Parts: sequence; C-alpha cells; structure tokens
Amino acid sequence: MKARPLPIFALTLLLLAPATAYAGISVSSPGTVNGYFYIYYGLGSPAPGKVAYVAVTKPNGTNYTVAQAENVPDYSQTCVVFADLVGSYRFFYEYSFFSQGIPRTMVFFQDYYIQPPTNNLQWNSHAAPPVAAPQQTVDISVSYTNTGTSYWDSAYYIEFKNAVGTALYYASVAGT
Repeated sequence: MKARPLPIFALTLLLLAPATAYAGISVSSPGTVNGYFYIYYGLGSPAPGKVAYVAVTKPNGTNYTVAQAENVPDYSQTCVVFADLVGSYRFFYEYSFFSQGIPRTMVFFQDYYIQPPTNNLQWNSHAAPPVAAPQQTVDISVSYTNTGTSYWDSAYYIEFKNAVGTALYYASVAGT
C-alpha cells in the first residue's frame, strides 16, 4: 500500500498551533536542615512573553515565588532555597503565556522532607563582646552539647563566620 501525503491544510494547522510543552523543574534536595535546595527550571518551548515560575511552601506554611524567567530553554535557569526548617517543602512549577490567554498556572509539584541533623549542636551558652576593633583579640566562651546519635571526632568543627558569611575560623570539637 502506497503512503498518502498529509494534506496541506493539516500541516498548516500543526505549524500554527501554539506550543504548550512544559519543561518543569529539577530539584536537588540537601536531605537535612541547614543545606540548600538547588532548583533547575525553564520552559519546554521558549517564546516571547512565556514565563516560568518556581514557588515553594515551607514547613511553617509560608508560600512564595523563589524564581521566574521569561523565554528561557529547558532547565537553563538555577535558583537556590535554604532549608532552614525541618519538615515538608513543596516546590511548584508554574508558567504563564498571557499573549496566548494562559494565566499563571500550576503544572506540577514535588515534595521533599527535610530531616533534623543526626549530630545536632545544642548551644547552652555563649559570651562574646558586641564590638571588636580591627586586629583586637577577642575571647569567646561557648558551652555546647552533642544531642546527636554519634560521637564527634577530628572531622567535626564549629565554624565562625563574619556578618556576610565568610568563614573566619574553625574550632575543632574533637574530644569534647
């Protein structure tokens, strides 16, 4: 049997139909609290005016848009979310294409559960001066408890950072 060509009017309809492919999101979970979710997102078929959104609901119920980008290809955009709470996080992929009459619409979501750390540091007390001059030596007194399930060894440290997050010093907790 000889193959029949597709009628020209059908080809025209296919070429003029608006693209509706969705790319979505890919989320990398930190697994435990105080880590970062890395989210890659984009549009299945970019077009001017087409916008991809990533939203999150945190364990405390707060919901907000963490990223959005217009006219971008699959998984070409990256954003991060700090896992500051133990519990369930829900990430939403949404998109809009207002020129085609499509308002912001949720396409799908992914759920992640963040566990508490296994070797938790519980601060009992700390004392440090509120201000220090440049080159001044500062004595800091700290009391802490290992509330986790395993022993601390030479691989465990307390990290001291400045106000912008730069690591200044690592104090070993080995043998404590």
